[in-house]
Amino acid sequence: MKKWRWDHLENNWVTVSDLFPGLVVMLRTQDGCYRAEQGWTGNKEDVPEALKLGEDAEEPYDGDPYAQGVWQTLSAHSDAVVDELKGILASVPLRAPHLEEMLLTAARRHDCGKAHEVSQKALLDGSPEKDASVVWAKAPKAKLTYERRGFRHELASGLVMLLQGLPDLSAYLAAAHMARSGSRFALYQMKPPAEPCHKVCQRYLGWDILQQVDLGDGQTSPETVLDLSFMELGEGPHGESWLGRVLSMRDDQALGPFRLASSKLCCAQQTCEQVERRIRMVHEHIFPGCSPKPLSHYLKSLGIVRLIAEQKDSKVKGWWHGRACHQNRASKQELEDFFCEEYAPTPSWLHGTGVAASTRMTLQKR
Repeated sequence: MKKWRWDHLENNWVTVSDLFPGLVVMLRTQDGCYRAEQGWTGNKEDVPEALKLGEDAEEPYDGDPYAQGVWQTLSAHSDAVVDELKGILASVPLRAPHLEEMLLTAARRHDCGKAHEVSQKALLDGSPEKDASVVWAKAPKAKLTYERRGFRHELASGLVMLLQGLPDLSAYLAAAHMARSGSRFALYQMKPPAEPCHKVCQRYLGWDILQQVDLGDGQTSPETVLDLSFMELGEGPHGESWLGRVLSMRDDQALGPFRLASSKLCCAQQTCEQVERRIRMVHEHIFPGCSPKPLSHYLKSLGIVRLIAEQKDSKVKGWWHGRACHQNRASKQELEDFFCEEYAPTPSWLHGTGVAASTRMTLQKR
C-alpha cells in the first residue's frame, strides 16, 4: 500500500517507507482496508470516503506572512520591536540585567537576515518606485515569493549573529522568532552523513554575503559572509555546532527564564505586527469634484477632511494630487453611508453666519 507524509522542509508530500508512532500519513481511498466505524479492517473492499482538504493550508517553511504589511524599512521595524519589548520588560522584568540585554540584542537584530538579496528581491518585486538602496522589512504584498525555495531570513539572522560573536541566546531568539528556524538548524544536522549538512543548507543560503545594514538607533550589522559550518556536528572553525550550543543553553541552570525570554521577543514582534495590521487597514479615496481651484472646491475639500476627522476617523490624512485625496480607515461604502446617514453639520460652521435658527435646525435634522 502506497503512503505519503507531509515534508515540512520541502513543502510537499513525500513517500513513506517506515512508520512510527505519531506519524500522519496520506493513503489512497481506492486501496481500501479502512472503515470509519471500525478503523483498519485489512479488507480491500472497505473503501472509505475521501477526506476534504482544509481551506487553511499550513504555512510552509518558506512562507513569511509577517513580512506582508505596509512599506517599512528594516531600521524602522527594528526600532518598533525594541520599543515594544522595552515596554514588556518594564511591566514584566526578567530580574537579570544580562538576560534583558541579550533579549534586546535579539530584538534589534532579529530581522537583519532580511538584508539578504533573496529577501530584498521578493519584497521589492513589482515595485520599481521604491528605493532599492534601502533595506526593507515589510511590503504591502498578498504573497512573497522567494527565488530560492526554502529560504528563511531568520536562519540568516541567526548565522550572522553567531559569526559576529554575539551571545548564543540572542542568536537563538533571532533564529526562532518566527517559530520555524529555531528547530531547523537541528533538522539540517539530522541529514544523512553521505550528504554534508552545509551542502544541504547551501541550497537555502549558500556561502552568501549579507550586506551591511542599518538596524536603527545608530546600530549597524557589518557585511558578513554566511559561514555554514555551524550546521556540522561537533567542533568547527567557529567552535561548537549550533546543536551543541542549544543543548548547552537548555542544560544551563542560569538560563531558567530561557522560554520566557523567547516568549517576550515573540510578544514584542507580534504586537508590532498587530499594530501594522491596523495601520494596513487604511483606504485611499480620490474626490474628483474637489480640486485646489476654484476656491469653493478648495474649501469643500477642507470641510470634508474636517468632518471625517471630527466624526469618523481622527487619523484621516488629506492632500492634493490634481484633486483631493484622502487616506482613512473607512471604505468607500462606509464613507458614503457616513455622509448620507450619520454625519451632523457642526454648529461652529453656522455660528455667526447669519443663518436663521430654523434653518440651522433643518440642516441638523438632515
